[in-house]
Amino acid sequence: MAHPLEANIGERRRFLPPRDILLWGGEFIGVGAALWAARELGLGQTYVDLMQSLAHAGMVAESLNHLRETIQNPEMLKPAAMGIGFVAGVVTDVIYSGETLVLLNGRIRLTGTGEYRLIDGVRERDEECVDARIERSQQHAVEPGAGQMGGAFIMNNALALGIHNLTGKGLIQDFLTGYFVGRTLPTALVTAGKTTYSALRTAVESHITGLGPVRENKLPHDHGCGWSGTENVLKHWLKFSEGLHEQKVKILDAWNRVDAFVNTAVWEPLLNVFEFPLSAGTYIISPNFDTVFIHELPHT
Repeated sequence: MAHPLEANIGERRRFLPPRDILLWGGEFIGVGAALWAARELGLGQTYVDLMQSLAHAGMVAESLNHLRETIQNPEMLKPAAMGIGFVAGVVTDVIYSGETLVLLNGRIRLTGTGEYRLIDGVRERDEECVDARIERSQQHAVEPGAGQMGGAFIMNNALALGIHNLTGKGLIQDFLTGYFVGRTLPTALVTAGKTTYSALRTAVESHITGLGPVRENKLPHDHGCGWSGTENVLKHWLKFSEGLHEQKVKILDAWNRVDAFVNTAVWEPLLNVFEFPLSAGTYIISPNFDTVFIHELPHT
């Protein structure tokens, strides 16, 4: 069966247009500057300390049968605090993600109404995260959202960096540093993995089947996003607790806009730096600051 875009074969490009390549180049420079600044602020050392702490955490786990002796030995327990916090953060994220899927009736549509349109010879679509309880025929009218978890991951890393380098030393600080690094890591990896899959699939489609490159609009979350309930206890409570739901979601929306901005300004450019060359120049995420609409779908 022919692809819906086959009728427009004469309009397709083999690669993304120059303005998209310039966009990727600018993002490469921006991401490089951000990573340099993060290194200067000590983010690299924070991760080195975390890796060492995970090894110490394993030693503490092996010593649980001598728990009293371990607690009384701060030289052993202190280095392990960051590693224990990291494990606690990862486990918490996984648990909250599972509960959120259950509360959203078992699934979230990660593509929503993301139909392809041919624009300037490039396939373009909106990537959304739509609550599965919304009927598909109504999804073109809901507020958009996709990719916010990357913004939350960046914010949590910044918080961990501040705790690790700008506060006093102690078990609590070490634990919180590891916790905030791990707290949104699984969901961020899911986001990055899905984007990598899209980039590789686009490369295959563009160079083997001839379907042409893809420009993807990962529309920002902000309107009562259910998946943002995985980020922390307060967001989870705002989204899913009983009573005053409309008022709580307004607070959640305002909070989500912060993560959505960071996602568009930092996380998506970081993904582009890896995914653009991985796709041989056929896949790019467009910046969508303050996007609050979904392109109308053609009526069938």
